[in-house]
Amino acid sequence: MTQTLVQAKPRSIIITYALPLVLAVAALTASAWLGFPHPFAATPVPITWQVLVVLALGLAAPAWLALGSVSAYLTLGLAGAPVFAWGHSGLIAFAGPTGGYLIGFLAAVLVAVSLRKALGDKLPARILSGLAALAAIYAVGLGWLTAWVGSFETAVTAGFLPFILPDLLKLVGALGITFGYQQVANHLNKEKPLQ
Repeated sequence: MTQTLVQAKPRSIIITYALPLVLAVAALTASAWLGFPHPFAATPVPITWQVLVVLALGLAAPAWLALGSVSAYLTLGLAGAPVFAWGHSGLIAFAGPTGGYLIGFLAAVLVAVSLRKALGDKLPARILSGLAALAAIYAVGLGWLTAWVGSFETAVTAGFLPFILPDLLKLVGALGITFGYQQVANHLNKEKPLQ
């Protein structure tokens, strides 16, 4: 009996913690690789799906998963794994014009998780949490981009105005993902274990 419990415990840890973390980092990586230049604005910041994934993690995932996956993603990229937009990686990715947005992802999940804990899981609270998380991405991203281009006005023109509408649509998508996740979790919690 003891041997079975010992064997089951590592498997349970892998399924409960490691697998979701790996899947979340993979989703962040895939969302970055699906980036493309903005079709209507000359900007060094690409359009990617990272904001959607970051917001969905912050609004739906447990705190350990949201913070852990974004931290692991950033660490992998810093270590040289080609996980950022267009396969970029390393310190150069953080030193470039989009470095602040990358750090902003960590700020965003921290804000979303904190507000979710304080305000609850109702839709208005999640909308507020998502907007605050988006503001965190832009605050850090625009601060860094301003230092990089030398002008706040230029940073707003290149790193905010072309992206705010697509990012608000990504927030709507993240809220939809959150709703779906909540429905599945509620359903799984109501199922009776087999006797």
